[in-house]
Amino acid sequence: MKGLLFKDIYMAFRHCGALLIIALVFIGISMADTENRFFSTFPAVFAGIVPLSVLGYDEQSKWNEYADGLPCSRAQMVSVKYILGLLSFIPFFLLSLAGTAAMAAIAQTTLDLAKLCADGALLLAVNLFFPTLTLPFFFRFGVNKGRIAYYVAIGLLAAGIAASGIFTYAPDAIGPVEIPFYVSYILLGIAALLFALSWLLSVCFYRKREF
Repeated sequence: MKGLLFKDIYMAFRHCGALLIIALVFIGISMADTENRFFSTFPAVFAGIVPLSVLGYDEQSKWNEYADGLPCSRAQMVSVKYILGLLSFIPFFLLSLAGTAAMAAIAQTTLDLAKLCADGALLLAVNLFFPTLTLPFFFRFGVNKGRIAYYVAIGLLAAGIAASGIFTYAPDAIGPVEIPFYVSYILLGIAALLFALSWLLSVCFYRKREF
């Protein structure tokens, strides 16, 4: 399984490296507009797309058929994609953290660690949303048909952002667009549970899939 993970990490850097450049552009924009934290935090959302992209390249190169002859189980092949999604969050979140710290330095304000942790929890919850919703469809129907779930995920995320507006955090909710810090951790817990269920469902689907 370690070999499968190394292979996926290599594929991620080779084919998804452009996302890091886009993230740097977003952070640069955020430093020019210190009042808008959207551009400094959004790059971390790209992490949820990485395992989907790698899975697409696997199917395109007929890797799945080849891997059936290797001494690894289908459950392991599914698991590495979910692990890759978790690992991909790290570099994007670090870039987002750097952008947040730079904005605080430019604005000459104190970095709010409690708010930063809440933002990180919310970002991780959003990142888990993409693989949770899409990977079971990808493993069940393949990449081409599974893209429908990806478009649905994009639509739901866009609708959620449009409906919720700009979130601000406060110790107690005092307005329609303000939420307390703990809500982020509740959302992360729900996202983690759904992520685990999605993982198990993908394993079941992929074990029954025929090529």
